[in-house]
Amino acid sequence: MKRLRYFASPLLLVVACTRTEVPPPAATSGSTPTKSDPISQLSEEEVQRDVRIRTEATFAGDVETMLDYISASKMAEDGGRDASRRNLQTALGKMREAGGTLESLTFHAPPEFVTTSERTYAIVPLTAVISAQGGARRMRSVDYHIGVREKSSNRFLDYRVGSQFSLDELRERYPDFPAVYEFPEASSVRLEPKKSIGSDSTRVDYSATSGSLTAGRTRESTIAEVQADVRRRIEASHAGDVDTLMRTTSKSLKQKTGEEDARRITLERTEMIRGLNLEIESIEFPEPPKFAQAPDRLFVLVPSATVVKSRNDGRRVRMDECSTAVLKRGASGFEYVDGGLPLEQLRELYPDLPDNYRYSSMGITPLSE
Repeated sequence: MKRLRYFASPLLLVVACTRTEVPPPAATSGSTPTKSDPISQLSEEEVQRDVRIRTEATFAGDVETMLDYISASKMAEDGGRDASRRNLQTALGKMREAGGTLESLTFHAPPEFVTTSERTYAIVPLTAVISAQGGARRMRSVDYHIGVREKSSNRFLDYRVGSQFSLDELRERYPDFPAVYEFPEASSVRLEPKKSIGSDSTRVDYSATSGSLTAGRTRESTIAEVQADVRRRIEASHAGDVDTLMRTTSKSLKQKTGEEDARRITLERTEMIRGLNLEIESIEFPEPPKFAQAPDRLFVLVPSATVVKSRNDGRRVRMDECSTAVLKRGASGFEYVDGGLPLEQLRELYPDLPDNYRYSSMGITPLSE
């Protein structure tokens, strides 16, 4: 498979990653586990969406959303729905007191699925950046979540953070899970404190000389230009307008991915978004863009907030994300990398990206109907 790790999805913040084939795990007595084809038989998007919703609900203290992912059998073990609610209130309350904030959440590898005679298990790798004390303390956590779908159910439930349980502990509850299985990597590392960009120390040359990086633009006109571009790209993603997206997608990204693959991925991404049957209610820009300048490029961080409503069930969510607009010296317009691409991969595309370039907060917030 070609490496597609550089192509980020707008709105849903899904990063396409390298697929690695893993040998099927050994079978246990009384059960014959098989690895199903995650593309044709099982939904990668479903379990990644579940993990994102649960993770964001955890940091928001959203007990009711978390309850929706507990199976009836697990609630019965807890002593009923009210008992499960109290357990969650206690656990999430402690997390809220600790003051942690989910800075970003990405999926660095596709999920793996294991099917036995009794259940299907989803193993969902993810990378989360968590901050506290206003960004003074930051940590990157690489982990995986495990979800369970019973034969009688059409949903994955009872998700758990994989690194918090050993294989033996998992098999105590689910004896049909393979006795031998190589789980994804789990690790954590402390990051540098978060620094803002666009401060007074960031000087952008807006002189009108022909040699200027931003010749013919003012700061105000640049802000208007990039926000209008981002609005068009969000609308094009929902309308399935691949041509509009391809015209303004980063040339460096398309070169890394390959033009043909870039178009195919863009088409698949827009079809997936359209399949969700969402209606855009509003696209806003909650804070002004921030600027960072390299000798031959101007980088502009463009935060956006899109409110969408499901035409199926009326649910509404707000999607906060960041796009990176890049203006190369001599180019007539900006090119774009959508939010969700890890910064280290953005730096691979643009080695001259200033060191102080940082994303704003990104995430999905459920709204009242």
